Amino acid sequence: MAKKKLPEFKSKEEIHEFWDTHDPAEYEGVEIPGGMHPTHPRPKKMVSFRLDEDLVERLNKLAVKEGIGYQTLMRMLLFEAVEAEEQKEAKRAG
Repeated sequence: MAKKKLPEFKSKEEIHEFWDTHDPAEYEGVEIPGGMHPTHPRPKKMVSFRLDEDLVERLNKLAVKEGIGYQTLMRMLLFEAVEAEEQKEAKRAG
């Protein structure tokens, strides 16, 4: 089966949204890290926690403006916050 070419992405949000719904094994030039199943390049773990209704509404509004789902937006925001904290820690340690 011939592999597909990756589309052009205009933002990080588009990239995240794309890989949440597509199989990397179907695309040329995409390497899958060892030990990972091709249909799940980044394993996800279900977590459950309560958020204020107001915060969920605000997340939904932001997500609509970005053209993505609010859960995708939450993953992106958490990822960016953790990376920022790790960078702060690395600067303090270095």
